[in-house]
Amino acid sequence: IATIDSFTIPAATPPAPLPLRILHVNDMHARIEPADSNFNLATPATYGIAYGGLARLATHVAAARSQAASAGQDVLVLHAGDQYQGTPWHAVYTRVGNHTPIWEMLNPIAFDAMAVGNHEFDEGPDNLAAFAASFATPLVSCNVNASRHPALSALLSPFVIRTLPVSGKKVAIIGLTPPDTPITSSPGQLVDILPIESTLPGCIAAAKAQGASMIVLLSHVGYNVDKGIASSAAAADVDLIVGGHSHTFLYGTPAPAGQPQLPGSPAPNLTATTLESGAEGPYPTNVLNVATNKTIPVTTAFWGSRYAGDLATSWDAAGNLLSVAGSPVLLGGAASAHPVADDAATAAKVAAYREPLAVLASLVVGELATPLVGAANRAIGRNQETNVGNLVCEALIWGAQNIVSVVCLENAGGIRADLPAGNVTMSQVTTVLPFGNTLVLVRVSPSALLAALNNGLSGYTGDSTAGGRFPQIAGMRLAFNPSAVDKFARLLDLRLTTAGAPAVADLPTDIIVITNNFMASGGDG
Repeated sequence: IATIDSFTIPAATPPAPLPLRILHVNDMHARIEPADSNFNLATPATYGIAYGGLARLATHVAAARSQAASAGQDVLVLHAGDQYQGTPWHAVYTRVGNHTPIWEMLNPIAFDAMAVGNHEFDEGPDNLAAFAASFATPLVSCNVNASRHPALSALLSPFVIRTLPVSGKKVAIIGLTPPDTPITSSPGQLVDILPIESTLPGCIAAAKAQGASMIVLLSHVGYNVDKGIASSAAAADVDLIVGGHSHTFLYGTPAPAGQPQLPGSPAPNLTATTLESGAEGPYPTNVLNVATNKTIPVTTAFWGSRYAGDLATSWDAAGNLLSVAGSPVLLGGAASAHPVADDAATAAKVAAYREPLAVLASLVVGELATPLVGAANRAIGRNQETNVGNLVCEALIWGAQNIVSVVCLENAGGIRADLPAGNVTMSQVTTVLPFGNTLVLVRVSPSALLAALNNGLSGYTGDSTAGGRFPQIAGMRLAFNPSAVDKFARLLDLRLTTAGAPAVADLPTDIIVITNNFMASGGDG
């Protein structure tokens, strides 16, 4: 009789997690070159202590790709929208449809996808179509329907699927655009911006049907909205949200989902200015999805090309997110605390196309005795009176003084940078007021002015997620209750600044308001 010795079958070794490094930017706002602490384009004197710019971003991305290749890891490079608008680079080139210089600097970075931000429509859908035609990066938005626009329809997609070369896994990158884009920008009559909750589930299902096992939401709807999406049933199959739009700075290690997501205290050598000293949440922020009880991390990387978000993620073979960690990386100049060298080829292109901008930078138009602040920090400029808002509105009134007596109403979202004391150049003016607006005089009734200001005050949130509709004014003064239950009834008192003027509600005649053409045509509500 033969006997068989007993033996133990060794346990199978679990498959190793699949690493994926994700680099991301958002709300570049035409910061092709580095910008100073006020987000104005750097001068030769400030270049070494300025932050961001495409040449430094190109260096960081190239280094990350090289490191990942050496480690046998996959990499995604994502842009969460709003490349358009904000500096003379946009005014000189993009606004007039000369997209070639911007393509030549963006295309070598080779983003895997870019979300369509609201400001991508600032010059209308025809301009965006011309930009997209030779932009090497897919433009994605699940909730933009451009099927009725002859040029744009073939250039936008709800999502793009990337097959990762190392792991072989398919990742879907699904875009989102702010539903209020028709109010904040100019998509026109042939482009529809649809509700997120009714479009996102279908985009996810379509991506999965095409073989995607990993779902990344590339969102341009803002940090708080992203957190709401992450918790909702509509996002049950989303693994990660990379966002933009609210210009939010995140820093610190997150707690487990379901626990308070408190920010860390940024190390001074990792941040550029005091604007980032009060991070609004950890990087990333963990959100518990109510439908699946799983964690969906949400992240974003401030704005103005100052930082690149850098996430180290790992996934299992089925495409489930196992871990995520990272931090924003400061793209500092040579004399900053975190220097990143310029990519030589990108820097050469920037120099070649800078000449028309140099004329604006050398044209001094005024002098400031005190800094103008508030616009660069949304938590301030979109929630309270600022001296930069006061000056803009007072300048509009001054411009109209020989025509008629007026009051001024300007949307805070139209004022985009701060100014230091000293000489002011045309380049800086273009950066502070980048939209190329014209001035409009509007005759309104007292009740209409009250309604307009209540609409503007509805944008108040007390933090960086505040809406661009918040009013900056001159020729009148107001008091409001930010805690009012009805956010469209926050206005407590409104009076003209004329001595002894009664409440505007009691005025017997119409009022002449000077504003910009964007607001006069219904922009910002």
